[in-house]
Amino acid sequence: MHAPIIFVALLVLLGAAYLLIPPLRQRIGWAAAILVLVAPATVYGSILSGQQFADFTYPDGWPDAVQQHHDNAYWLLWTLLALIPVWFLFTGLDRGRRAALLRGGDAPSPRRPRTARPPRARTTRPRAGAR
Repeated sequence: MHAPIIFVALLVLLGAAYLLIPPLRQRIGWAAAILVLVAPATVYGSILSGQQFADFTYPDGWPDAVQQHHDNAYWLLWTLLALIPVWFLFTGLDRGRRAALLRGGDAPSPRRPRTARPPRARTTRPRAGAR
């Protein structure tokens, strides 16, 4: 199964673009977030199918090259799984930063307790031309 080759490469490209080109973050963030979850799943599926294929092809034991390939796949899987929380932490911090910029401040605004306010007194102005 060669889906991880495509999905992991796309994840690397979109992740680098997301990290290095801030104006693109809102446009490609959703695709990168999907790939953060899909890429490890495809790697895991490839590991399972590769194990079955290797057991069928080499019933007496795997050669060193096949074992090394298997070990590399597990290393890739654990690396991708470790990056999932890092990715979502980064996107959450970026979303908070954008929200603070829209508010015009650096920090989150404090929550104000909701209290009943007395209604504002209306002042009546004389109309133009009225005496």
